[in-house]
Amino acid sequence: MLPSENIPEPEPKRKRGVILSSKGWQRLQAAEHLSSVRENAGHGYTLEQLSTHTGLSTK
Repeated sequence: MLPSENIPEPEPKRKRGVILSSKGWQRLQAAEHLSSVRENAGHGYTLEQLSTHTGLSTK
């Protein structure tokens, strides 16, 4: 047995992307639109606003 066979591979720290079905994409767009109407006077969100809402970096 080789020493490297006992070493488990590290698991990814985060998921880097998601693949949506066309139905899922439509639902996401509808939710985004509804949120902007309800919470942002119908205007699209800025990158900074999205960062605040999602907890993701703007960089």
